[in-house]
Amino acid sequence: MNFTTFIPTLPPTTNHAYGLRGGRMYMTAEGKAWKAGAQLVVQAANRQPEGFWRNKHLHVSLIFFDKTVFYFDVDGRVKLTLDALADGLGFDDRYVLSMQIEKQASPIPGVSIFVTDHAQVDKEEL
Repeated sequence: MNFTTFIPTLPPTTNHAYGLRGGRMYMTAEGKAWKAGAQLVVQAANRQPEGFWRNKHLHVSLIFFDKTVFYFDVDGRVKLTLDALADGLGFDDRYVLSMQIEKQASPIPGVSIFVTDHAQVDKEEL
């Protein structure tokens, strides 16, 4: 089984989604707002019964779209995206065994998400 969706906004970067206060990390209001909206998109796109994705070994592919590929570091947007995806589909992200991350130029910013059972992934494609 596969899951795919598009979130029509980019997540805030790690520096904008998380902060430190008193030596403890917290999620900013901007991070919380994006994550909540992304979770709703993921939940609405999920066609599997509750618990379907739980405890499966997963492969996740993320493609980030923005006006130019040089506008941002791709890694700074991954954590919040993966957290929203995991919460939206109901799995623990420790079960993600492989990830493919890309960024592409597009007039429409956002992130395309593809999830599949890791057993279905051809190792030569990674």
